[in-house]
Amino acid sequence: MKIFKASVIFACFQIIMFAGNAHAQPVEKIVSERPVLKPNVTVDGAIINLSDLFSNAGILGEVPVAYAPKPGQRAIFDARWLFRAAKTHGLKWQPLSPTAQTVVQRTSVIISRKDIENLIIDALKTEGLDADMSIELSNKFLRLHLPTKTSTELEISDFVYQQRTNRFSAIINVPTGERQDKRLRITGRAYRTIEVPVLVSRISSDAIIKRSDLKWIKVRSSHLPRNTALNGSELIGMSPKRGLRASSPIRRTDLQKPHLVKKNSLVTIYHKVPNMTLTAKGKALDNGALNQSIRILNSRSKQTIEAKVIGYGRVTVLSPQFMAMK
Repeated sequence: MKIFKASVIFACFQIIMFAGNAHAQPVEKIVSERPVLKPNVTVDGAIINLSDLFSNAGILGEVPVAYAPKPGQRAIFDARWLFRAAKTHGLKWQPLSPTAQTVVQRTSVIISRKDIENLIIDALKTEGLDADMSIELSNKFLRLHLPTKTSTELEISDFVYQQRTNRFSAIINVPTGERQDKRLRITGRAYRTIEVPVLVSRISSDAIIKRSDLKWIKVRSSHLPRNTALNGSELIGMSPKRGLRASSPIRRTDLQKPHLVKKNSLVTIYHKVPNMTLTAKGKALDNGALNQSIRILNSRSKQTIEAKVIGYGRVTVLSPQFMAMK
């Protein structure tokens, strides 16, 4: 935010100050109470009056004394300038300290960088580009302050897009509240984007991804890693091979079916025969996902068999394998 030192630009305000001198009258007839300096002031117009700077200025308060700073900016009026302004217009006031000052802040309507980007995207659509575009402005910190009580609608008077490089330039007409709008040149680059599912927060390798764990963000197509999961259905019900961070595209190779059986855990071994189901206890020698075959150590026979995972802590075996357990 820019700050203007009023003592330096005092000469610029002389016309305004002395134009109001004709209205000056003896202060005893105008001000019934002693004027008091306002240390911090907010104005929304282009002119600063005495009443903006002093309380109890009486009818002298309507006298203009300076131009206000630009919208969104502020100006500092020091003790010397304030004393000369008060004396010129017949206001009986003296600074109590040489460090006395008033900071004047001008209000504004803020046009954010996002607002400007949306304006450029609308212009790109007229060039035949699809809606799945994002742009990057050359000035990443661009933000406009418009005067209050003026139109906040921005217009593009000249737009050029280079399809080969995806670069663009535009002239934006910015309302100033004056006779002529300000012309602002904007440059940047457009990118194709795609919406992909990402994690809301970091999850560990033993977690199972649920729909509530996901959100969708737009990412530049050129920045997507190979084998990126593009649909939520590719993630839901899966587990990461290692911890995954939030808000980053997820590759299919980073995922695996969740382990329903953990290595070295106790499992129940099932074997179905006509009219009955036989069970036994065993120890898993491998991690196992649903329908995956793993090695199981029979706790009674101490024989190692192959079994298929059918649920959490549950496996099933074929008849020859089951007979070997006895």
